[in-house]
Amino acid sequence: QNIVSSASFSKTWDESGSSLNINYSRTQNLSNGNIYESLPNISFSKSITYPFKRDDTESTRNQKWYEYIGYSYSGQFSNTRNKVGSNLEIHGGFEHNIALSASPKIGYFNISPSVNYVEKWYNKRVKYENKPYTTASGEVRDSIFTSNVNELNFVRTFNTSVSASTKLYGIMNPNILGVESFRHTLMPSISYVYTPNFASDRWGYFDYYTL
Repeated sequence: QNIVSSASFSKTWDESGSSLNINYSRTQNLSNGNIYESLPNISFSKSITYPFKRDDTESTRNQKWYEYIGYSYSGQFSNTRNKVGSNLEIHGGFEHNIALSASPKIGYFNISPSVNYVEKWYNKRVKYENKPYTTASGEVRDSIFTSNVNELNFVRTFNTSVSASTKLYGIMNPNILGVESFRHTLMPSISYVYTPNFASDRWGYFDYYTL
């Protein structure tokens, strides 16, 4: 009853820590002719990189604070094409993910601040409207109508975090059952994460309708 096709391609660049994946899929129902396609889905990622870090081995013994700053990136592109009966819907979007982080050591503490930024591009948005309509009996009722608005939209979100950790070492000498001493390690840590409320009016990502 269905014809299913798919293809994929992947490529990795070890020297830069980057990878690329491309996928295509198509499903066609032979009985009703409905077609569901992803053409294509693309994902790209780059592992964490330290742009200010020196390459010489001598510098690793005495690194500056800015040498601990690193960034990573990933991006996904998706494009779907669904044909159900005579109705054709095409949705496309791009998502960018950028992460900045650092891990300097201040005294006996490891401090790790980070910022994560996400930006989404898409070619349609969903709009809900409350509209009155007249039933066959002449009664006026309200109903929610859903429509797709064809326009380029952007959504930007982010969050920040900071954590601190250290290690405490101790030695105990129990002299019990042949055990003269052993060392124990404590690793206390604390972290804080902040994410704004992107549903609030100031961001303008959501609208309202009345039931």
